[in-house]
Amino acid sequence: MPILEKAYAKFNVFYANMDGGTPLQSIQDLTNMPAIRYTSSEQSTDELFRIIHEADQNDWILVGACQRSYQGLTAGHAYTILGAMKVKDDNGMEWNLIKMRNPWASEGYTGPWSDKDHSRWTDEMKRKVGHSHADDGIFLVPVDTFRIAYTFYYVGMYQDWKTTTWTNTSQGRSWRKSISSPVDQQAVLTLRWIARRRYPLAGCSGKNDNETQSYNVFLTNRGKGRRIQEPAFNDLGYIAFVFPDGIKAGDTWDLMVYDFKSGQATKQDFTVTLYGAQGEI
Repeated sequence: MPILEKAYAKFNVFYANMDGGTPLQSIQDLTNMPAIRYTSSEQSTDELFRIIHEADQNDWILVGACQRSYQGLTAGHAYTILGAMKVKDDNGMEWNLIKMRNPWASEGYTGPWSDKDHSRWTDEMKRKVGHSHADDGIFLVPVDTFRIAYTFYYVGMYQDWKTTTWTNTSQGRSWRKSISSPVDQQAVLTLRWIARRRYPLAGCSGKNDNETQSYNVFLTNRGKGRRIQEPAFNDLGYIAFVFPDGIKAGDTWDLMVYDFKSGQATKQDFTVTLYGAQGEI
């Protein structure tokens, strides 16, 4: 681990640039797998639970970002999501619970289904859920509490993908590529470039050469008029798109990366990777 830490610090120029950040970047950096950020408030509790439960069933990486101090949870802190489960309490009421872990190995959570919630944690419930009361950092929260406390959550789609990669090294206002698949399959597209924190500071100004770079990314289903659009800013150097219904055999998607902030020429190389579940695209 110390060697990996030193290597990652070097990758980010120096140790100070590892302070803070987002799980999205670290998941992608360390696994080279597509990572997706979801905003909890943009989803219903049912949709949020479904996505986390399906990701858990796939053994994908899951992280929750707590942005507010709520019921003992720590603001500005990332928690591991260990799983999701449906359970019935002793009164027959069904709950959607999300199993969390604080990497500090201490809990702090005081809301419903915390270890201190003795009215719900009967011996039978502990046996049914497989939970023990210990200050080990592991706790369960109802999905509605999760939605309030964790502003964002992240899914690292770790599986055996087939990948196709294109690298842009040319100048120009836009870069285009057509995408199609011979079979129906799940697919994810990522765009990577050098993140701001990986640029050495320039002289005494304390600024770097990548302060203004950003892109606009468009995916359009040719013939069906369906468009996905996302601004991509330089802070992270990474963005990902999940094709909502996968790529259908015979469909063609047009990808355009446009340098909208300068409106002139792209200032650095970027790499586009297409991940296919069934085969190369």
